[in-house]
Amino acid sequence: MNKENKTTTEEVSDADIQDELVHEIEELKEEVHKQNSFMRGFWGGIIRGVGYAIGATLLFGLLITILAYIVRTSDASWVQSLADWVQLDEVID
Repeated sequence: MNKENKTTTEEVSDADIQDELVHEIEELKEEVHKQNSFMRGFWGGIIRGVGYAIGATLLFGLLITILAYIVRTSDASWVQSLADWVQLDEVID
């Protein structure tokens, strides 16, 4: 009798595990479908592109500001000749 009771308990737990696995697979399938949707990719691309544009603008502005400071405060002749060659006198004041 013990053997039959043990087999029934194992079958119930196997059925529960199978139901849980089926449920998890369905949830994963829905999540993959959401992540592969066109609208999610579209808006993700728009947001990423705007972020790259803003970041690049800020970094380029910071670089120009640092270079302008170096040109204004430097006494090195090569920096001044480079600034004259690029015609930075009109831009930096």
